[in-house]
Amino acid sequence: MVKRRGEKLYSLVFRQIRAYILQNNLQPGDLLPTEQALVDMLGVSRNVLREAIKSMELLGMVSAQPGRGTMLKAFNLDFVFHNVIFAAAGEEDNAVAEMLDIRKRLELAYMRQAFETLEGEDVARIREIMEAIKQQWEEQRIFTEHDREFHMA
Repeated sequence: MVKRRGEKLYSLVFRQIRAYILQNNLQPGDLLPTEQALVDMLGVSRNVLREAIKSMELLGMVSAQPGRGTMLKAFNLDFVFHNVIFAAAGEEDNAVAEMLDIRKRLELAYMRQAFETLEGEDVARIREIMEAIKQQWEEQRIFTEHDREFHMA
């Protein structure tokens, strides 16, 4: 992965770890490689790696616990919506787009699992919610409540 001009090293490491998560199809609850393995794999110092992991923690992506490792957390839509403004003000111009890309990838993974257990009334409820979201989208209204409903269904 190429370092962008003016990009801090921990930000590059953040992107490399994110790419690792996506390429290896890690799921919530999965552990990242150990700190030493990541340092060796990425060729960076522990301090740079820790800064990248801390950034991921602040975005709600992982939970680092001394002695237990760094675990991928479940996607939390509320967390994203409450923090997207801070991400947009970050160092990277495309931080929001990257967060939405991560959301899309995680949601696709969850959908595969969800569709295996759906029953008739669940499908009907999801269709109802999707119609409400579509209508609000067409009216250019914010649809966070229906979006939350969809994810809870």
